[in-house]
Amino acid sequence: MRDLRAAFPELAKSDAEVAKAVNHGLDLLISMQTSGGGLSYWPHGNEPMLWGSAYGGLAFVLAEKAGFKVPEENSNKLFTYLSQQLRGTAEELTGYGLSDRCLAVYTPALAGKAEPAYHEVLFNKRAKLSAEDRALLALAVIESNGPATMIDELLRPQIDEDAYVEQWFGSVTREYALNLLAWTRYQPHSPRVDELASDLFRRRSNGHWGTTQK
Repeated sequence: MRDLRAAFPELAKSDAEVAKAVNHGLDLLISMQTSGGGLSYWPHGNEPMLWGSAYGGLAFVLAEKAGFKVPEENSNKLFTYLSQQLRGTAEELTGYGLSDRCLAVYTPALAGKAEPAYHEVLFNKRAKLSAEDRALLALAVIESNGPATMIDELLRPQIDEDAYVEQWFGSVTREYALNLLAWTRYQPHSPRVDELASDLFRRRSNGHWGTTQK
């Protein structure tokens, strides 16, 4: 968010303050890492959580892209865990199982460690995915330069779906945000970008979107 400091006064922190906050967050995530490489839900936990591991892995990736140092050993262990957990995705999974894996394929793809075979497996299960999960899978395909036909299908609006059954912290706000992110990465000049941005800002109440996952 450093590039937005001029636009948002609350972000006007010094580089030293920014580094302190980011490094504190990375240290906290590392304290959640279990012996198998995955992240627990709480610091110093023993049981890894796939969704939390993939979500925390995004922080590792974004921190590295922003120029912060992520310990290579911790990062490698986490991505090995995520890769191992993708095994069995072809089995009959619904709800949390598929949702977890859509995030778990996006994080490695963003890190340049994509596993396209699992993109295909999840794409073949797209009828069981929420709009949010399809956006995450589309982002994974985009980051790995996958087929445009696959991306188009995943981002096509769905009709009459129950989008939030068995969804970790699911919300319409998060759905709009992830679809907006996907479209800005895929076709930033598409009219769909303006539509999603308008929908997203209309959902803000008293300056907040009702979710901590902005």
